[in-house]
Amino acid sequence: MRTINSNEIDSAITSLAHQISETHSNTPNIVLAGIANGGIAFSNRLFTELKKSYKGQLSTGTIDISFHRDDVGQKPILKDIVPTHVLQDPEESLIILVDDVIFSGRSVRAAIAEIHTIGRPCKVELAVLVDRGNRRLPIAPDYSGFTIETTLEENVEVHIDLDRSTESKIEIK
Repeated sequence: MRTINSNEIDSAITSLAHQISETHSNTPNIVLAGIANGGIAFSNRLFTELKKSYKGQLSTGTIDISFHRDDVGQKPILKDIVPTHVLQDPEESLIILVDDVIFSGRSVRAAIAEIHTIGRPCKVELAVLVDRGNRRLPIAPDYSGFTIETTLEENVEVHIDLDRSTESKIEIK
């Protein structure tokens, strides 16, 4: 088992926020949209860090991919879903999808489908904490905290503690 500790996670989030702020210094409106459920805590941490340096309008949202998943037959929809909620009009926003881990790319494809049910954003980007490789769709993150090559058998578990950041960790098992 490999572990990435809270200090490394904090550094990665700070770096991601800096990259986004520099890339979009002239972008007037950004929505960080956490993909439910894994991307929500990471999105909140990224939002807190990004608002320190980004000068435009910044808001958060959540994207529920339940009804766009292509594996709903094998993995039924959970009862504890977080509904899609975006405060800004997607058509006037840069939406940065935020997820904890990108693996096959299927969750991101579902998130893009969900976004298009509420509007057509001017642009969509992707920020992930961990890119673990093994993609099955031609989808790649614009921003990535860690790039870790894994086998198909390994699991990547991200634990973001919003109350006690020192308890956050990433485990590769």
